[in-house]
Amino acid sequence: MLLFSKPVQYLFALEERKFPTWESEKKVAPYILVLGAGGTPEQGLSPMHRIGGASFHRVMQGISIWKQLPEARLVFTGAGVEGYVSLAEMYAEVAREWGVPDAAINIITTPKNTQEEAKDFMAKFPGTKSVILVTSAMHIQRAKKIFEKQGLEVITAPSDYRVKLHPDGIQYSWIPSLDAMQMWSELVKEKVGIMLVSG
Repeated sequence: MLLFSKPVQYLFALEERKFPTWESEKKVAPYILVLGAGGTPEQGLSPMHRIGGASFHRVMQGISIWKQLPEARLVFTGAGVEGYVSLAEMYAEVAREWGVPDAAINIITTPKNTQEEAKDFMAKFPGTKSVILVTSAMHIQRAKKIFEKQGLEVITAPSDYRVKLHPDGIQYSWIPSLDAMQMWSELVKEKVGIMLVSG
């Protein structure tokens, strides 16, 4: 069961679409906060090539929103491996490559998880009432709850949709795959995390 993609893709698609995209509503907030999702500071690679997967999608989503709301501040978070450049700094470098000026960028280099990202964001920007929150579509529900506990109005900006819905329907496969097991793992992690945050 865990190796088959059809059931988990169906459940993943439902979870990823629980909240609206930012583009569907275009609500405004003073900060566009991009949560950390990994990266590797390999020397010799350009900033854009140091990130991939979820982090690339999140950073590009943040930049895209900022280009439509240039009066907002673009904030990147993430500690990375101690002793090396932080994830937040790597993301900021990508934003600069794509034309975002330093004056529009803030970084928070200390948080190692979503709970710390919420607390450290409020510590850096006390009194903030609302935020555009950029994270993976699967993670947005749990992240939203965590940030709302800090008293914030959270405007969702999900990115990195793992399951794309073709108008002709999802092309399910009954061939066993390790990717299906990984998706089950992510799904369970988020569901358990939501229960813990809500409890």
